[in-house]
Amino acid sequence: MNEPTMETLARRLDRVERENRQLKQVGVVALAVIAAVGLMGQATATKVVKVVEAEKFVLRDSNRRSRAELAVRSSGLAVLNLFDTTGIRRIALAVKPGGSPGLIVYGKDGKPRGGLFANPDGSTGFLLRDRDGRPRVGLGVNPDGAPRVHLYDKNNTTRAALSTTAEGIPGLGLYDRSEKVRVALELLPGDTPALIFANKAGKVIWSAP
Repeated sequence: MNEPTMETLARRLDRVERENRQLKQVGVVALAVIAAVGLMGQATATKVVKVVEAEKFVLRDSNRRSRAELAVRSSGLAVLNLFDTTGIRRIALAVKPGGSPGLIVYGKDGKPRGGLFANPDGSTGFLLRDRDGRPRVGLGVNPDGAPRVHLYDKNNTTRAALSTTAEGIPGLGLYDRSEKVRVALELLPGDTPALIFANKAGKVIWSAP
């Protein structure tokens, strides 16, 4: 075997150096690609999503139990329901198709116990229910700004109402089981008190003054 000449050694050395440079270039490109992928992954993980569109969202806890639900019903009702750990709905926040908002709270048995609402005519109200879900106390404000309080029996019948007219005249009415006013007490303009008794037909049978 002939000994390598200086020229042959030089060519081999030059080839090795070129291969080394090419290897380094490939390594740099590979590192750049890896770094870019990592940055893209990080950017994806920390990217803020400004808009998410869907017809329903369900939020679950670590045990996969549904704890919140945000949805738009086919009727157009938009509602947010919050559930306890047993799956019972405890709070419902909704907006009706006509634009009326409402808030309802539920007992541990799932029956409504109280509600807050606002009507399109400008009236607002707050309703308290018993453990069977029947309304018992109603607080409200009429469109003209007059406040009122209603007391209901177990048959959802108004039995007493305390109110103040828009002119500032306070009054108390007592109702029978047919929701007919039988006793009315008012404080007329000039701070004159008035008491009225009526029969079942609604006719005044006695009044003072």
